[in-house]
Amino acid sequence: MAAPTVQEHDPELGLIASCPCHTGAASYRGWHATKGPEPLLHAHHGTSPRRRETDLGGLLPDWCDHCYRLRDADGGQWVYVAEPYQLDSSAFEDFLCLREHGWNVQVTAWQARHKPGHTVAVLIWKKPEPHTSRA
Repeated sequence: MAAPTVQEHDPELGLIASCPCHTGAASYRGWHATKGPEPLLHAHHGTSPRRRETDLGGLLPDWCDHCYRLRDADGGQWVYVAEPYQLDSSAFEDFLCLREHGWNVQVTAWQARHKPGHTVAVLIWKKPEPHTSRA
């Protein structure tokens, strides 16, 4: 049996490996259309022309490119990921909106799977409910 090969990936040389965004255990293509951040972002943008249709038929802001979702290994919570090539001020306004509605948002380069060095990973997950003690 032949050893598995790794695809070459060097965008400067025009070598583009297949996107691994949603391949592997606990990784799924797209976001949920009726839960997660998608309904909030849809409501926030209304009929804005700066939206893109998702693979699953929803509408998301332009920065929501290469969307997928992961299951958090610790608690099984969904982590929603977008991997845009760039972020503008409207994306940061969306991040504030998400935060105001109980979501965490983290932007990181090192977790980008789509085209590392060309995209950033925007990770979005629901904040845990505050614990109240009953004394």
